[in-house]
Amino acid sequence: MTGGALSDWLIRRGVSPVRARMALLIAVGCLMPLGALVGHVSSVTTAICLICLATYLTQCWSTNTAVLTADLVGGPSTGTVMGMMGTAGSLGGIVFTQVLGRVVGHLGYPSAFVLAAVLHPIAALTLTLLLRGQKAYPHGENPSAP
Repeated sequence: MTGGALSDWLIRRGVSPVRARMALLIAVGCLMPLGALVGHVSSVTTAICLICLATYLTQCWSTNTAVLTADLVGGPSTGTVMGMMGTAGSLGGIVFTQVLGRVVGHLGYPSAFVLAAVLHPIAALTLTLLLRGQKAYPHGENPSAP
């Protein structure tokens, strides 16, 4: 809930919805590499705290990507795009499970945490590059839509 609340807080202070969501996604992308430390800390308490932080950041990411989709495409297209995102996420989960099994088998669990920790920064960079100059169309008023 706080992921959405943080972007709403930025919007109330005059930041555009797309910029507010992207700011949160970039922040999550910058903080997520802390999860790589889980396999390298000696304290169970510290490992649990890092896992909790990574889980919290993942939920902030999820909330803001869902709302960013609505901000960008709006209207009836939102459901279609969200469905495509869900499908891509499920397919990615299938592939990642296979990759993760091989990584753990060959390199051990610490490497798995490093692998997982780099995915959000890569995704944040990808979103930043893809959405450069993109405008939001409230309520599905995209003039290029059919």
